[in-house]
Amino acid sequence: MTDADRDAAAQRSLLETHFKSRPGAGSESLAAALAVYDGINTETVPSPKLRAAIAALTGTFAEPAITSLLTSDNCTSRPAAKIAFQVP
Repeated sequence: MTDADRDAAAQRSLLETHFKSRPGAGSESLAAALAVYDGINTETVPSPKLRAAIAALTGTFAEPAITSLLTSDNCTSRPAAKIAFQVP
Protein backbone atom coordinates (compact mmCIF):
# COMPACT_ATOMS: atom_id res chain seq x y z
CA MET A 1 0.00 0.00 0.00
CA THR A 2 1.17 3.49 -0.80
CA ASP A 3 0.52 6.77 0.99
CA ALA A 4 -2.02 7.64 -1.73
CA ASP A 5 -3.87 4.38 -0.98
CA ARG A 6 -4.34 5.62 2.58
CA ASP A 7 -5.40 9.15 1.56
CA ALA A 8 -9.19 9.51 1.51
CA ALA A 9 -9.16 12.66 -0.64
CA ALA A 10 -6.78 11.09 -3.17
CA GLN A 11 -8.93 7.97 -3.45
CA ARG A 12 -12.10 10.03 -3.83
CA SER A 13 -10.41 11.99 -6.62
CA LEU A 14 -9.34 8.76 -8.34
CA LEU A 15 -12.90 7.45 -8.06
CA GLU A 16 -14.16 10.64 -9.70
CA THR A 17 -11.57 10.32 -12.48
CA HIS A 18 -12.58 6.70 -13.01
CA PHE A 19 -16.25 7.62 -13.42
CA LYS A 20 -15.49 10.47 -15.79
CA SER A 21 -13.63 8.02 -18.04
CA ARG A 22 -16.21 5.20 -17.76
CA PRO A 23 -18.17 4.88 -21.00
CA GLY A 24 -21.81 5.80 -20.51
CA ALA A 25 -21.36 7.07 -16.96
CA GLY A 26 -22.99 10.45 -16.56
CA SER A 27 -23.05 13.01 -13.81
CA GLU A 28 -25.84 11.16 -11.99
CA SER A 29 -23.84 7.96 -11.67
CA LEU A 30 -20.77 9.94 -10.61
CA ALA A 31 -22.81 11.70 -7.93
CA ALA A 32 -24.24 8.35 -6.79
CA ALA A 33 -20.78 6.76 -6.57
CA LEU A 34 -19.37 9.70 -4.62
CA ALA A 35 -22.36 9.55 -2.26
CA VAL A 36 -21.67 5.84 -1.69
CA TYR A 37 -17.97 6.57 -1.04
CA ASP A 38 -18.77 9.41 1.36
CA GLY A 39 -21.43 7.35 3.12
CA ILE A 40 -19.37 4.25 3.87
CA ASN A 41 -18.60 3.99 7.58
CA THR A 42 -14.83 4.26 8.02
CA GLU A 43 -14.96 1.94 11.01
CA THR A 44 -16.50 -0.77 8.84
CA VAL A 45 -14.24 -0.11 5.84
CA PRO A 46 -11.12 1.66 7.12
CA SER A 47 -9.19 1.64 3.81
CA PRO A 48 -10.01 4.58 1.51
CA LYS A 49 -8.88 2.48 -1.46
CA LEU A 50 -11.29 -0.30 -0.53
CA ARG A 51 -14.11 2.22 0.00
CA ALA A 52 -13.40 3.57 -3.49
CA ALA A 53 -13.41 0.04 -4.94
CA ILE A 54 -16.79 -0.66 -3.36
CA ALA A 55 -18.20 2.67 -4.56
CA ALA A 56 -16.89 1.93 -8.07
CA LEU A 57 -19.45 -0.89 -8.26
CA THR A 58 -22.13 1.81 -8.59
CA GLY A 59 -23.85 1.56 -11.94
CA THR A 60 -22.55 -1.93 -12.71
CA PHE A 61 -24.14 -5.38 -12.57
CA ALA A 62 -22.40 -5.78 -9.19
CA GLU A 63 -24.02 -2.73 -7.57
CA PRO A 64 -26.33 -4.90 -5.40
CA ALA A 65 -23.18 -6.12 -3.62
CA ILE A 66 -22.85 -2.67 -2.04
CA THR A 67 -26.22 -3.03 -0.35
CA SER A 68 -25.52 -6.63 0.58
CA LEU A 69 -22.23 -5.72 2.26
CA LEU A 70 -23.17 -2.49 3.97
CA THR A 71 -26.77 -3.02 5.06
CA SER A 72 -28.88 -5.70 6.68
CA ASP A 73 -30.43 -6.49 3.29
CA ASN A 74 -28.65 -9.86 2.93
CA CYS A 75 -29.01 -13.47 4.08
CA THR A 76 -27.56 -12.72 7.55
CA SER A 77 -29.82 -9.70 8.14
CA ARG A 78 -26.72 -7.83 9.37
CA PRO A 79 -24.25 -5.54 7.65
CA ALA A 80 -20.62 -6.61 7.46
CA ALA A 81 -18.84 -5.82 10.72
CA LYS A 82 -15.50 -5.13 9.00
CA ILE A 83 -14.27 -5.09 5.42
CA ALA A 84 -10.51 -4.72 5.39
CA PHE A 85 -7.22 -5.74 3.86
CA GLN A 86 -5.77 -7.81 6.70
CA VAL A 87 -4.56 -11.24 7.64
CA PRO A 88 -7.61 -13.27 8.79
